[in-house]
Amino acid sequence: MEDEDYNTSISYGDEYPDYLDSIVVLEDLSPLEARVTRIFLVVVYSIVCFLGILGNGLVIIIATFKMKKTVNMVWFLNLAVADFLFNVFLPIHITYAAMDYHWVFGTAMCKISNFLLIHNMFTSVFCLTVLSVDRYVAVVHPLRAATYRRPSVAKLINLGVWLASLLVTLPIAIFADTRPA
Repeated sequence: MEDEDYNTSISYGDEYPDYLDSIVVLEDLSPLEARVTRIFLVVVYSIVCFLGILGNGLVIIIATFKMKKTVNMVWFLNLAVADFLFNVFLPIHITYAAMDYHWVFGTAMCKISNFLLIHNMFTSVFCLTVLSVDRYVAVVHPLRAATYRRPSVAKLINLGVWLASLLVTLPIAIFADTRPA
């Protein structure tokens, strides 16, 4: 085969290949379409932020003060904390979208907000994965699961989840930067 068969990179001025035709790029939209899309995203993000803070805040309060400390409660509490923190930092990105994607918060806030947003997203995904594995083990191996399913073990696993997501998102804290206009 020729070398050009292996080159699938696209330079800035090239036309989009056929397999990218369905991707909507905001720069390809008319100014009115881009504005409507941006407003739609701001509204959806705002609704998600409000409901996420309210719902996850209630779960955190109820799980912390009203429920017995079980393995499932530990999983759901950590998932709720990760989702709550995700939603707490979402207003910064809502503002960014509302201001026509012009970052006004500085480089330090760029690093912090992107790191925390992505970190909490990974933590949520990892918590859901651990919860799914726990459910599998509890259903398929109930006797063995009864031996290991203790809140103290769940807390250690969740500590590992938070640390793993920290390691995965550490490059964002190091390399995220703003681009001068």
